[in-house]
Amino acid sequence: LSRITTIWLAFGGSAVSSFLQAALGTWAVSFFRRYHGMSAAGGGGVVALSAVFGIVGVLICNRLSDRMVSAGRPQARLQLLAATYLVSGLLFFLTFSSTATGPAILFWCLGALFVTMPTALLRGILADVVISHLRGRAYAVGSVLRLVAVSIGPLLFGIVSDGYGLRYALSLSTPFMLGAAVLSMMAVASYTRDAAHAQDESYRQNLLEDSTAAT
Repeated sequence: LSRITTIWLAFGGSAVSSFLQAALGTWAVSFFRRYHGMSAAGGGGVVALSAVFGIVGVLICNRLSDRMVSAGRPQARLQLLAATYLVSGLLFFLTFSSTATGPAILFWCLGALFVTMPTALLRGILADVVISHLRGRAYAVGSVLRLVAVSIGPLLFGIVSDGYGLRYALSLSTPFMLGAAVLSMMAVASYTRDAAHAQDESYRQNLLEDSTAAT
């Protein structure tokens, strides 16, 4: 598992995204209350609305991912992954720099749509580059990284907020998402090799199982 470069780069980008989603989800209500004068219920309503956009993003990306595979371009999913990170980072920057409530809510919801898109992409990529008997281990590693990121995100953004203000802290989402996009683009170079290796290993494993069953 440690030699599968693609999955570690993809996990790295996913951990960064999870880190930010946890931080943004925690502090979003406070942001809309503090800078846009909304009530707690109003801020909570904006967050709930963004969750609906997130669901739409997952569904859209499912179809895009399947079409890329059907077209014989499975590695393009990593490029799409990078694009979703970049677009969501830009939209969150616009959210936290906007002084008008309406545009801030719009940018926030659109950012939620794009930031959730990688969910389907990552599952498909993992299945391509990790052979079946290692996938449980791979999912476990990914889950641990995600949980660590989720636990650190809100705390770190809270510390930065205390020192420099909440708007500044949340605007840091853009460079973090840029980093996630870079990791995803780096994974494009290793994807073909790792996917071919996984196919070869699966073929050998099937031959071994067939010969064992025959004896």
